[in-house]
Amino acid sequence: MRSAPMVMRHGVLPLRTRPGVRALGGLGALLPAVLLLLLSTLAIGTTMLAAGAGSEHVAVVAPPWYGPAQTLELVGRAGGRIVDMGRFGNMVVAVVEDGAARQAFLDALHREGAWLTLDAGSLKGCVGR
Repeated sequence: MRSAPMVMRHGVLPLRTRPGVRALGGLGALLPAVLLLLLSTLAIGTTMLAAGAGSEHVAVVAPPWYGPAQTLELVGRAGGRIVDMGRFGNMVVAVVEDGAARQAFLDALHREGAWLTLDAGSLKGCVGR
């Protein structure tokens, strides 16, 4: 069996290449960096749009398999009121009547199964409404 050729460079340890194994080249070498950029951008954007105690209108995203009736029940159990429906059955805009209870409402939404709660006022610029 022949050993793989060794490449010597000044000041660098020798590299061994294995037959049949190619290094990622060209655009493939950028894939990890591109994925990191996309995931970081998504995480930062979600964090910036997250609903807080000061959010009057809350966009609620329920699990994707929820229909409109299940999503309405989820918001009702959390103590909120629906003011608008989203394009999909698992997305609604809700409010809570008592401003002092907003943080408790957000906590209840997550306990009841909401995947995401966003500040609906901040989303207006994103959806053009």
